[in-house]
Amino acid sequence: MPHLILAGHTPASAEEVVAPLLGSADADALTAFAAAFGGYWERSSRSPAPPNVPHLRGYQARAAGAARAWIAHRTGWL
Repeated sequence: MPHLILAGHTPASAEEVVAPLLGSADADALTAFAAAFGGYWERSSRSPAPPNVPHLRGYQARAAGAARAWIAHRTGWL
């Protein structure tokens, strides 16, 4: 979802795009996945930059922001 959000989708439209793939996925499990995925991006973005990959941490920070938007959509948190 964060990749679709980074590409310009809203969290709601990103979920609509992948809805056929989710089938009858449990809503709470999907929200938990969003939180875990967002935490991964957030933690990764705060690590030291690896040699010769100068833009990786910035990308990860943007992905973490997209994940936060998805989490906010799923939970109603602002």
